[in-house]
Amino acid sequence: MIYDIIYAGRMGIVCVLLSICPAYAKAACTSPEPEIMLTPDIHLVEISEQLPLMTPIAGPFYSGLAQGYHCIFAGETTVSFGIAAFGEKIGTTSEGHSVFYLSEGVGYSLGGKIDYPGCPTDTFYIDGSNSQGTDIDKIICRDRRVKGELRYRGRVAVTLHKTGVIPGNEIPSVQVAKLTLMKREDWYSVIREPYVNFSGVKIRRRSCDIDIATTREVGLGSVSRTDFSGKGSVAQDSVREVIIGLQCSNLNGADIMLQGMHFDAGNVPGALKLNRIKNGAKGIGIRITRQGTPVIFNEYIPFDRVTAQSAQIRLQAAFVQTRDIIDPGVAEAVLHYTIRYL
Repeated sequence: MIYDIIYAGRMGIVCVLLSICPAYAKAACTSPEPEIMLTPDIHLVEISEQLPLMTPIAGPFYSGLAQGYHCIFAGETTVSFGIAAFGEKIGTTSEGHSVFYLSEGVGYSLGGKIDYPGCPTDTFYIDGSNSQGTDIDKIICRDRRVKGELRYRGRVAVTLHKTGVIPGNEIPSVQVAKLTLMKREDWYSVIREPYVNFSGVKIRRRSCDIDIATTREVGLGSVSRTDFSGKGSVAQDSVREVIIGLQCSNLNGADIMLQGMHFDAGNVPGALKLNRIKNGAKGIGIRITRQGTPVIFNEYIPFDRVTAQSAQIRLQAAFVQTRDIIDPGVAEAVLHYTIRYL
């Protein structure tokens, strides 16, 4: 028996004469921007060894709004737009975003946005939902009807995450994503998708980190007006120790500058002003002292102890009366500090 074979161009469809063949909406597509550059606005990222795995360390970095496929369809059809990652999935963030391998100790999460009538304006991240059966893709805008010409634009967002021990290296320019297009329920892969290239950024471990024993929050307890004896007096039962420490791989010296909203040194030395909050106390502040002496704000002072791997300073905090009349309420203040080290 002899058959006549008809090849339907690049669609790869073989039909046998007299058999029934499906009707396809043929398309001629091009990639106006086959290579899309995503250049971070920073060139160096310093990472703390204390950060938990999957913690974001830089970004998000956004590509420009680039052209996706440009297609001419012979008939009416439906298309869906999406993104896909190139790296292997190696974890999930606390928000549920998938994290893909980028380099040793570093991964990335990938989001995308499509600019096309009827598509949402938000950025959506690959998270295992609305995928086409893989763990590296995301359908962002589904089932848009198209007849004739198709033009659309897309952009991606890349966030870097800590995924392990970071040796300190430079991430070279690497492909991280591609814009994808589905016709009906099939990937349109007749031509190569537009690729997104992430340009290099240098990542290194921080030589020093704040010691985990450092005091983060201090509760000074409850006091009454009778615990004070006048302006400048301290409620002794509220005195608490504040420790600020530094851990380093190699330390040659360090000093610290204490900062915050504070009273004039000639009025109430070393005292922080309270935060302005509802039902807040009035007439008191929080005095910071070092070895019994009120500190001087906005000046660098040496640490109490400095070794080759650590530095530490011990301070004291307490409520201090700042005016003649005290109004009861909640009393909170924030102490900021800047550390210099070699």
